[in-house]
Amino acid sequence: MTDAPHPDVVALRRDLAGRYALFTRTNMPAGCLLPWHLAVLDAGAGTQATLRLGLDENTGPGGAWSARDLAGVARHRQQAEARRKPNLLALQSADHLEKVVEILGARPGQPMAAPLSFRPGDAPSPYPWDIAQRGGAVRSPLVLCSDPDGRSTGITASLLLLVLDQLLIDAALARPADNLVGLASSHATTALRCEVARRQHQA
Repeated sequence: MTDAPHPDVVALRRDLAGRYALFTRTNMPAGCLLPWHLAVLDAGAGTQATLRLGLDENTGPGGAWSARDLAGVARHRQQAEARRKPNLLALQSADHLEKVVEILGARPGQPMAAPLSFRPGDAPSPYPWDIAQRGGAVRSPLVLCSDPDGRSTGITASLLLLVLDQLLIDAALARPADNLVGLASSHATTALRCEVARRQHQA
């Protein structure tokens, strides 16, 4: 946790490029497992993206993206990155994210995950898709950055991984007896470290 600029901000984290993720409890509905339910992300060029988040469908606010959702999107993005420019660290990150999806799906009482869908954005992109959607139009789509170096608008892969990491860290603290959440958190942290190392190596 770093210094928070507003009383409602529970945590502030930044990626290597300096883009921020603010985790806030503003207007938080009752019954949320996490100490926050919104992530406000620096989407570049002075724009922001706000995500409603929860550990899973049972403990998050209605219409929230779950940890399993985020891990699935991030895994597909890391796989797309590895196809764009073959890189062992991107593949290792994707492998850890696949484990996050599997582990969270194995927790008791979890429903079948709704399929993720992907489509191209409006801007030219080296990736086959830049927009991710889950469960139809109930959730706002995730619009990812189309530039591999994070020089265009959208959510970068590293920022998406930061959000997943924070979500699972706080969920593990809230559910210390749930060993599967702790294990998923460990894999998410390793996936983030792989992405950080990849970005540092290519800089």
